[in-house]
Amino acid sequence: MPNFTIFWLATYFGGIVGAFFAPLIGLLDYLFEYYLRPRHHWWGDTELPDWRWNMMVATVAIVAFVIRRGSLPSIPKLNNPALRWFVALALSMIVVTTWSVDIDKSWEETVAFLKLVLLYGLIVGNVRSKGTFDAFMAVHVAGAGWWGWTAYVDPHRISGRL
Repeated sequence: MPNFTIFWLATYFGGIVGAFFAPLIGLLDYLFEYYLRPRHHWWGDTELPDWRWNMMVATVAIVAFVIRRGSLPSIPKLNNPALRWFVALALSMIVVTTWSVDIDKSWEETVAFLKLVLLYGLIVGNVRSKGTFDAFMAVHVAGAGWWGWTAYVDPHRISGRL
C-alpha cells in the first residue's frame, strides 16, 4: 500500500475520532476527504474500496456536533429572517418534487440541495471564532492549492474535480 494511502487513512480516521473531541475536526475531515477523494487518485483508486467516504465522515460530523454543541463557544442570537425563507424553499422543493415530470431526477436534485443545507448548517454551527474560521479557510486553501498543483503537473487529467 502506498505511503500516501496510509497517510490519507490515518488522517481520515483520526479526524473521525477527533470529531468527538472537537466537532470542528469532523467538518475539517469532511473537507479533507472532499479535496482528496481516493477514487480520483492513483493512490486510492485501486488501493481503497469505493465507499461513500464523504457520507461516512459527514454523518460522524453531524452526530459529533449534536453531541458536543453545548461545549462550543456561544454565539450571539441574531434575527435571521432569511432562515424562514430558506426552510420554505426546502419544503417547497419537497412538495413540488412529488408532482414533477421526472420524479427521480427531481428527488436527486432535492436531496443534493438538502445535503448542502446540512453542510452549511455544520459550517455555521462549528465556525464560531476567528481561530476556527482560520482553520476552516486553511483547509480550503490547502485543498485548492492541491488541486492547482495537480492541474499544473498533469493538465490533461480526465477524472477528478478539475
